[in-house]
Formats: sequence, C-alpha cells, structure tokens
Amino acid sequence: MKKVIRTGRTLRFNYSLGRDRQICTRNLIGFSFFLILLIGAALFLGCVEHERVNQTTQSESKENKIVIPELTAGFTQHRVQLTPGEVWKTSFAIYSKREGNAELKVYRAKSGVYETEELPKELSVSIEPSKLKVRSNEWCSFNVTVAISPEMEVPSGDGRIGRGYEIYFRLTFNDETREDELKIMVIPSPSMPVPGWSGLGLPRIAHPDSIKLKAGESAEVNCTLYTRETPPGIAKLEAYLVADVYNKEETPTPEGLSIAVEPLGFMVSPHEVYTWKIAIKTSQELPAGKYVLCLHHETVGIVGYSWLTVEVDR
Repeated sequence: MKKVIRTGRTLRFNYSLGRDRQICTRNLIGFSFFLILLIGAALFLGCVEHERVNQTTQSESKENKIVIPELTAGFTQHRVQLTPGEVWKTSFAIYSKREGNAELKVYRAKSGVYETEELPKELSVSIEPSKLKVRSNEWCSFNVTVAISPEMEVPSGDGRIGRGYEIYFRLTFNDETREDELKIMVIPSPSMPVPGWSGLGLPRIAHPDSIKLKAGESAEVNCTLYTRETPPGIAKLEAYLVADVYNKEETPTPEGLSIAVEPLGFMVSPHEVYTWKIAIKTSQELPAGKYVLCLHHETVGIVGYSWLTVEVDR
C-alpha cells in the first residue's frame, strides 16, 4: 500500500510537472513569437528611418548644389506693349538670406535717347507698398502698376511705330542697393504689336563649341549665363552625351569618360552673369574620336539647348 501510494503520488507529481512544463513551453513560444515581432518591427522602423535620413541627405545635397547669393532681386517681367488708356501690373521680387528693410523707388526715366528726371504726366507708376519688411529665406515683392493716360499722343507713320520708355528703379535693402528697369512701348490704338519686341532680353548662354584632348587628359570648360531681363529664380545646367550635334536624346557614357557640372544651379537676378564649370575627364583607355555633349539649360522656366564637341586624340 505504501508503495502504491508513493507510486500514485509520484504519478500525480509527474502529471502535475508535465502540465507545468506544457504551460511553460506555451509561454516560452508566445514570448519568442512576441520577441520576433518586436525585433522585426524594430528592423522595419530602422530601415524606414535610414531611408528617410538617406533621402533627406540626398535632398539636402542637391539643395546645397544650388548657389544662393545673399540677395536676389528684380522684376518678374520687364517688357510690355501698351496702348493709351491701358494699365499694366508687375512685381519686383526679393529673396534674402537675412532680414532687413527694403524700399523701392523710381530714380530716373528715359524716352528714346533722352533722359528725364521725371516721367511724362501721361505715364504714371505706383509702387505698393513703398517699404517692405523682408524676412530671411522668404520671397516677398513690391507690386508695381504702370498706367498710360488715354490722352497720350503716340507718333505713327514715317517708319515710327510708337514711343518707348525706360523706367529705372533702385532697391535699397539695409546697406545694399540693386537696380532694374521696365521697358514700356506705347503703341497707337488700335495697332498691331511690334513683332519680337516683347521677346527681347531673353537669357543667353556662351561656351566654346569644341575642345581637344589627348586620352588621359582633363579639361574644365566655362559655361556662362547672361540673365539679361530674366526674372529672379533658379537657373540649372545639365550636361550629357548624345549621338551628334542637335541631338537631344541621351546616350550611354563610355568607360573612361566622365562629365560633371558644378554647381547644379544658381538663384539668379536680372542683368547678372553666372558661370558653370563643366569638368571633363578622360582615361588612357578611352578610344579616340568625337564625343558630343548636350548642354540642357533652364533659366526660370526658359529652356534651351546647346552642344559641345570633345575631340579625343591618342
């Protein structure tokens, strides 16, 4: 009896221990599953954060390649043709890295070859507001209105097609000044606009048509932008290989040839000059021949193309 009782107790004890082991095993499996989920979530969030940081770094890197001067300022539109009685509005935009007070004034005018201290009474210019508080790294603008009196007499006939005015403005910002002008052509009413006049003053790009290198040599080519009457904004340049001059479709760049443009772009103002550096590097293994680069430039929405031929000799 004693042995049976012991055996029973032992059996009962073993039964109880087996059930505890089952519960412990289940808890362990559950905890392991939870731990796996936790590690997976941490890895996922880490990858997301890494990608976000990587994208932010790339974005900042691209932004850092846009050269932004201390002060960018100028009219968003410089030329217009008006008839007597018409009113025209434009803006004088400002972007600065620092805060300050800005004031815009008309300081002289010109009609044809004659300069005058005052505008003719038939032409009025108003600036609203006359003074601005400029915040750092933000765009702001003056609103400029030009009005032509219905009584203005406009010459016509004998080869004359209207009367032109140039109105010069001076911006004072803290201790700096900037100047820009509006060009107004007053034509008879009714009259056909002067062909091509409004398209004058577009930006211009200048660079050599070709360069010569020996395999293994490098060169740096200047590509100069003359903004002329371009409004304030961003100008960018891209250089890539094409099959031939006047072709715009990119082709693969062969091994041994590298092309880099520095900087990526500028924040530009009217009547200024900016220069990109195009670095061209060749290796000893690059085959001799002509390599044509397409220069795709965009200046405040105005797109243009030009071509540069690299002649490689061995």
